[in-house]
Amino acid sequence: MGAACRCEHVPGPHCIAVVGATGHQGGAVVHALVAKGVSVVAITRNPNSKKAQELATLRRVELRKGDLNNQKSLEAAFSGCDGAFVLGTDNRTTGRWKYENMKKQYENCAAALKCIDGMKHVVISATEFLPAQEVFNGKGLPTTYVHTGLNVVNTNFVLKLGDDGHYGFPLPAGNGPIAWTVMKDLGNVVAGVFQRPSMIGQTVGCASFHCTADQLANHMSTAIGMKIKCLKLPAFIWEKVCADVPANFADIANFCQFFGNQEAQKSILATRDLNICKELAGGKLADPVEELRDMHRGVTQAGGCWGRLASKVVRLCAHFRSKVSTA
Repeated sequence: MGAACRCEHVPGPHCIAVVGATGHQGGAVVHALVAKGVSVVAITRNPNSKKAQELATLRRVELRKGDLNNQKSLEAAFSGCDGAFVLGTDNRTTGRWKYENMKKQYENCAAALKCIDGMKHVVISATEFLPAQEVFNGKGLPTTYVHTGLNVVNTNFVLKLGDDGHYGFPLPAGNGPIAWTVMKDLGNVVAGVFQRPSMIGQTVGCASFHCTADQLANHMSTAIGMKIKCLKLPAFIWEKVCADVPANFADIANFCQFFGNQEAQKSILATRDLNICKELAGGKLADPVEELRDMHRGVTQAGGCWGRLASKVVRLCAHFRSKVSTA
């Protein structure tokens, strides 16, 4: 991996299809590729959405409709492209992450890409616990896997004012470090991978910084100018919290449990080497305090489903404490 990063930049694909272009990852990849002068086909289920129309205003971006659950639609969307960025999105309408759904979406992408002549490089976003390599290995496609960390945006879900007058955010995390990824950095890393054909067949981790949940809370405190604490929840409480909220909450649990594996922790962080990420991203990674300041600027107590989540967390934690105290 290190040797691949030291090689001279050479031209990669000239027209890259980006799956999930209106999402956090796909949108970051679109902007990073456009900044490098690459033509992009932005694939989305709804080209008429506000986010899709905003992408359409960018130079060198063409919108195309594509559905990860429909191979034929993906074949049409990939047509004429010589590169592709692929990820699975599961079914966000269910509010739950499902391995089988993700696997099927990867299978549809792989089958569609096999039908495209002249495909030079396919970059696949995944993690060690997703089925990407299980699906794509042995398919004969020129692939690179990018293993992400926990999306920093996921800390922006709720800040709840506690009885002690301090704000806190819930997370199903232990005491060990977690690899956190800022989406702009992911976009730049993926764009850097596309510029390096020698990385075909390799796997690279993507992280912006490593820190514990408590250290993240300290970064948030510095960024916002008020005391922030991390409310670390037992896994069984988080599962109950996830029952009726958006699917990314289940994703958070998967990541935190994954990174909380003490035996695997060193290798997990090592595969998300910050020096390699920095080189692939063009020499700079996001500063955690600055990133969190931008994300949480003008923070207020959350409403809508986020407010319901905060209330549910408080109720469940109170119930948990009462059970522990009477045990």
